[in-house]
This record gives sequence, C-alpha cells and structure tokens, in this order.
Amino acid sequence: MTTSEFQLPTYLAIPYQGFPRETPEDRIYLKIEGGDELEVATIATLNMWATVYLEVPKRYIGKKARLIANAASNKQYIAVGTPFSVPQSVYIANTALAPRLLIIFFTWSVLSIVGLIAADFATRGKISKDPVPWSLIGIGVFGVASFCLINLSGGFFPAAMAFLFTAVLARIWWIYRTEPSHLFRLLDVLAKPALVWLAVSILYSVLTTTIDNGGGSWAVNGMFSPARWSSDNQLPFWFAEGLYNATKPQEIVWGPWLASDRTPLLTDLLLIPRATVLACLAPYLGSTFVPIGYMAAGITILSLWAAVLTWLAKKAGCRNLAIFLLVTLTSPFVMFNTVYTWPKILGATYAVLAFSAAFYSDDEPRWLHLVAISACFAFLSHASNAFALVPILFAFLPAIFGAGIGTIAFASLCAVALASPWFIWQHLYQPNGDVLLRYALTGDFGFESRGQGMLPDVLKTYRTLGFDGWMTAKISSIKLLLGIDNSAISFPEMALSQSDTLGRQRVLDFFVLSRALGISMFGILLIWASSISRIAAAAATVGFFGIVITTLTTLSQPIVHQLPYGSILLLIFAGAFAVANSNRFALISICAIGLLYYSIVWVADPMSRALRLNFDYSTLTATMASIAILLSVLRSQQQTKKTTPEVLDRSSKQETEQGTNSD
Repeated sequence: MTTSEFQLPTYLAIPYQGFPRETPEDRIYLKIEGGDELEVATIATLNMWATVYLEVPKRYIGKKARLIANAASNKQYIAVGTPFSVPQSVYIANTALAPRLLIIFFTWSVLSIVGLIAADFATRGKISKDPVPWSLIGIGVFGVASFCLINLSGGFFPAAMAFLFTAVLARIWWIYRTEPSHLFRLLDVLAKPALVWLAVSILYSVLTTTIDNGGGSWAVNGMFSPARWSSDNQLPFWFAEGLYNATKPQEIVWGPWLASDRTPLLTDLLLIPRATVLACLAPYLGSTFVPIGYMAAGITILSLWAAVLTWLAKKAGCRNLAIFLLVTLTSPFVMFNTVYTWPKILGATYAVLAFSAAFYSDDEPRWLHLVAISACFAFLSHASNAFALVPILFAFLPAIFGAGIGTIAFASLCAVALASPWFIWQHLYQPNGDVLLRYALTGDFGFESRGQGMLPDVLKTYRTLGFDGWMTAKISSIKLLLGIDNSAISFPEMALSQSDTLGRQRVLDFFVLSRALGISMFGILLIWASSISRIAAAAATVGFFGIVITTLTTLSQPIVHQLPYGSILLLIFAGAFAVANSNRFALISICAIGLLYYSIVWVADPMSRALRLNFDYSTLTATMASIAILLSVLRSQQQTKKTTPEVLDRSSKQETEQGTNSD
C-alpha cells in the first residue's frame, strides 16, 4: 500500500494497526524524495489502531514523501490511515515525558493523600500502631469506592469524585489545624516509602518514554522484543473507559473475552485520574493522549510494590536498603510487570502485605483484619493470587485460630464486604467469567462452555492425561521452572523472527522463573545455605510453596505470567533482603554481575534497537530528581536510628523496638 506524494511537515501523525516488523519484510516507512527511507513503527497493535507521532528531521522538512505499508510476508497484515500534520503541542503531549509526569504526580499525590487519611483513621482509632499498611488498605478501599460510585452515579461520576476529593482535603486541613504534631508524625513515617514509590514510577516511565518505536499506549508491548505481549495491558484501560463512558455493562467485551474474566482493582484505581486530570487534559492534548495517560497512571499504581517492599525491608532490619532497592529494581520480573500495565503485580503487592501482617501479628492489634483485607485486594487485582494466599494461610494457621472465632468472622466479613460490589456486578451483568480458571485446570479456555459445569471438563482432562502423562508434564514443569530445559517454551506472541543472542535472553527472563528473579535468585540460594533472616526464610518458603501448589494443581505451563505473582514477589523480597544483608564480597560480586546484565540486556540493547530516542531536558531532570529522592531517603535511613511506628499511639508513651527487631 502506497499513498500519494505529500509534503513533509515538521510534526507528522500516522495512524496504523497490525504487525509491522513481524518479519523483516513487513514494514511501515516513509519513502522520501532522493531515495531515503524513514521507518515509522515496529510495534504490533493487533487489530487496534494506534498513532505514531514523528518529528521529521530538519533535512527532510518540506520534501516530498510517500507512506508505504508493506506486508510482504503474507503472514500478518498492516493497515495505515492518512498521514496528517499536527501542532508541536500535540506531538509533545504524545511523545515527551513532561505530560506523563503530570499524570504520575497527580495519581501519586491523590493516592498518597488517601493513604494518609486511612493511616490517620487507623492510628486514631487504635486499629494499628503502624500507619503504613493501613495507608495501603485505604488506597484499595478508595478503588472499590470508585467502582461503586461510577456504577451508581452514572454521568455524575466526575462530580462525585470531586466531592470525595474535597472531603478528603478538608479532613487533611482539619487535622493540620487541630493536631499538627500528629499529622507530621504520620508524614514522617509515610514519607519514605511514598517517595521511593514516586521515584520508581518516574524512573520506569523515563525508560518507557525514551524508547520510541511507535504504538502509543502499545509501546511497551514490543519495547523489549522479541519478548512481547498482546493486548492484556490494554484491558484495564478499555474496561475503565467503558465504565467512564457509561457503556452498557453487557457490552464491555472484547471478542470472546468478558470484562468479568479478570478482577477489577487496577481499573477501579485508573478511574480516579480518568475522571479528573485526564478529563481536563484530553480536550487540549487530543484523544490519543488518553491511553498514554492511562499508561502513565497505570505505571504509577503498579509501582506501589516499591512502597511496600521498602517499608517491609526497613521493618525487618535490612542492613543495606540501597542494595535491596537496586536488586528489586533490576529484577526483569519487577521491571516488566510494572511498565506492562496489567494488574498482576498490584495483586502481588497486597499478597506481600498480607504475609507481612501475619508475620508481624504481635505488632498489630487488628492484624487478622489486615491479612483478610489485603488478601481480598490481592484477589481483586488478579485472581491467580489465590494460589499465593493458600500457603500464607497454612503457614500462620495456629495464629489465625488463636485469634478467636469472633475476630476471624469479623475479618472475613470485612473482606467479603469489599469484594461484594465486584461479585454483584459479575452476577448482574457478566456471569460466568471463569475462562481463565478453566484454562488453568483443563488447559482450554472453553469459551463455548461458559455457564456449564467445570468439574466434568476437569475430570475428562485428567482421564485423558492419565497418571503417566501427568507425571511427564510435572517433570517438564520442574525443568522449566529451574531453567534446565527451555525447549518447552513456545508462545506464538513472541517475535521469534527478531530473536538474537540478547533478545533470546529477554525471552528466557520473561518466561523462566529462575531467570525472572534476577539477582534475587542468588539471595534465595544464600537463604537456604545459611540463616540470614527469619523473615527472609519465611517469605522464601511461603513463596516457594505457592509456586509448588500452582504447578501441581494446574495444567498450564509454569511460565512466569501463569504463576501467582504474590509468590514470586515474596521470593524477590526474600532474595533481595538476603543479598542486602550478606557479606561485602558476596554483595559486591552479585550486584555487579546482575546490574551489568540488566543494563545491557534490558536497557542498552532495547535502546540501541529503538527507531527514535525521546530524551529531552524534562527526561534528564526527572531522572536526576528521582535519583536525588532515592539518595535522600537512603541518607536519612543511615543517619537516623530505626524509629518504630509505636510513637503514633498517642494513648501510650512507650517506645518499643519489638516490631523492627522481631526477626
């Protein structure tokens, strides 16, 4: 397909869809007078439209050009729309970091303020002495509230959110006016995890903005090609947009997939920036900025793991928080699953919170309520985390029963109450959203079997497989988990035609658990070889059994994205904690090797393959500011003694180190 000639403007927009660069012959490019070619995009968008925004090199401005879309391989298709000129403001909005920073900072600020209100409620009501975990619970509750509001208020959702924000800010102002010392004590405890969360959000957004291969909000899907994915990261955006635009719930579907096939917490939280800052910016920056804004907000929300792991590492007595953060940040698993905005790592964050509440049960008067609600949010983020929660339940079963029937019942009731809006929505509008569970238990999505009993299909699958077939599959699974036999890795969405030595490493890091853990894998080996820490050993054990349970009870391949992310994040925490607390020689050696590998395979190589690098003053400033934030947090950590959250219990002046030294 070739367009007629047109004169190249300074800024050019080109709509497209399909599979450019699926093979070397499948291309979208500009043929410029004089014979030069300018590649437009290499990101597959499947059957969805995306728009590429180009700043035409000065030497080509004003020259004649044709847009050519060539699907020469005949394996996939490519479609293009009419190229058109755009003003500089629209180009910057869709390619530069600065507009995304606005979304990031707004999303982080709103959720941080919500967390502050929840922390005040918990410490004031003597629910907890530690404000951090309950601030995270507050964020989840706010997400559930947004889901309820948008379904009940209809077109008045933006006004309802504005009223809710006003009430939250009024409450902050009232605390400041009446009890400023209490407010500042809360801020002192919450600030460090929150600032690490902000810095991580910005750093990951810098990477995803700098590498430009086209695709808009699809950019991350093929950014680390040949490791890539399809539309899973778009589904939370589409669901949120459907709810925001008051689409009939029965019509929020994508082919055979229902919105109810996946749990909604990330979508719930995305509705907050959508109804506020995105609604204000979209009329000025164009409709294509909306998915870009969703992506920026999604990365911010998913980076919440940084706050949880920072808090937990500090509470557990991590000797070198800088190394701990370095190890977690450079994990291929953590990085990819934060920038690829599907909700799995959000569920993992709440699963880790549930584990920490159970482990430090002596420190929390309402620890079982915290466990139950965290487990609820882990499930509402992604249902596969149920497999991660099972070993947590069994590991702390004596403590749970020791809490008493009344406490267990009330904690369970809290969790059910928070999950019930989603269950009601499923039942009323999209029942039988069970294809992912069916796939896990039978190896078949069974779209045509919705509404039919699953047990007969499970029994039929196992009868066909037989014991020998089951054993063969499980042995193959163990080899795959350990990276011993990678021949089983076959997934049609990998861009194998683009594979080379470094590209294949990303594919293995994407699929194989032992590779995805990154430097943490060395730390896990240190845990099981020595007694570094009780909490690290507990986290590694619980995470390990979550993987084992999933592998034994499901028939899907145990590749990373089909495992419970809560279990994987527990393993990463344990490994990073062990590395940070190891002797200096082991620490330096492990970190140097891991950082070099990550820098080459996951940063330098994708940047070297990029069609364009969007690196301007805002990118440099944001990078330096994020590093400065992290350094300031680490310096304050070194200069001050560990201060336990018990200082927030104003009814008691006892200052004990039981929480931070319990390990």
